[in-house]
Amino acid sequence: MAKNDDLAVLQQLIRVVRDELADRDADAIPNKLRKAATATGKRLPRPYQRAVIDHLIADDEFRLAVAQRWAEMGLTNEIVDTFLADPAAAAPLVALRTMENALAEVVAQRDGARADASDLERKLREAKARLEEAKDDAKVALLAQTDSDKRSRVGLQQAADRARAERDTAVSERDRLQKELADLASANEQLRQALSKVAEREARRARPRGQRTPTESGAAASLPTDPSELAVLLDRIERNLRPYRPPRTSDGSHNVDALPLRMPSGIAPDTAAGLASMLDQEPDRILIDGYNVAGAVLFDDFSSRAGRAAAIARADMVKRATDAAVMVVFDAAQAQGRGGFETDHGVVVEFEPETTADDAIVRLVRSADDRCVVITNDRDLQLRVARDNCVVVYTTALIDWSEHLND
Repeated sequence: MAKNDDLAVLQQLIRVVRDELADRDADAIPNKLRKAATATGKRLPRPYQRAVIDHLIADDEFRLAVAQRWAEMGLTNEIVDTFLADPAAAAPLVALRTMENALAEVVAQRDGARADASDLERKLREAKARLEEAKDDAKVALLAQTDSDKRSRVGLQQAADRARAERDTAVSERDRLQKELADLASANEQLRQALSKVAEREARRARPRGQRTPTESGAAASLPTDPSELAVLLDRIERNLRPYRPPRTSDGSHNVDALPLRMPSGIAPDTAAGLASMLDQEPDRILIDGYNVAGAVLFDDFSSRAGRAAAIARADMVKRATDAAVMVVFDAAQAQGRGGFETDHGVVVEFEPETTADDAIVRLVRSADDRCVVITNDRDLQLRVARDNCVVVYTTALIDWSEHLND
């Protein structure tokens, strides 16, 4: 009946249909509308909106039920009233309203373009005026510079002589520094070899008896020559030898003397390195947007038991790698009748019956000034939890980080 752009004309009707679906039992919801009924966003995706309108046209009984709800709510709209009575008769009205909206948008764009053109003309006039002033200033400066050059030729010659003397001194200093650099490189190589032997020895001690090290199996051991890269490698070796931190033994209060929680420069929050850097900084709390993680793992079935289990499994992996308090928050609308619980690994799982998971996470972030990490891909939630000592890590970082633990 209508194009996708025509759906905007029937938005009020689509909201009433969502209310009707929300009040129905799952068995009473038409099969074609079940995805639309379980959608939790404020605005339905366009394919779901199209499914709603098409079903209203095809199912007279469903359209009558929606018409009764429309009347009970005391709503009035000429196009919606006509549509509920006869969808075919409403088609010309919808098309007309769509064209009117499109015309209004074109008029607004035209007015904006005119305003932009007027502003550009004003800026052009101002630029021309500044250009003339710059030309006059340049002429005055050129005359002054020419006179100054004539007076400073002798001084320039003296400066050139001094520069040659300084160059000779710099060459001598360069040769000295190159010799010192060669000595430092030799000392660094000796230190690198010593650290390589220590790392290999510690790795052999940590491995089960009989397991061969990469060097023993014929692979060439290689250590970076850059000091910062060498430090990163040593940190990784230490984490491999002690992959999990001991359980929290304090009273649960955060360390007020700890350094501020910050994402290191050069590390992106949507990478596994971003999450690893946050765990290394030992935050006090980690809050996970449950269905956001479930959707990243099981896109087509994120609201199922399997989707929730996948999100909780990732949270358990995070808990095993940190002594921070880890919580996963789900929208209760996707798991009616479920209560909160704690996993065997100490992850707290909460279902929000009165509000959304996003609102609950924002409330938890703002209720304390501790060092916390929020894991979500939701841009709106990322903006809402912004405060000092609260760092957002993307869900994709959690998925990438946890992959090597499944190997």
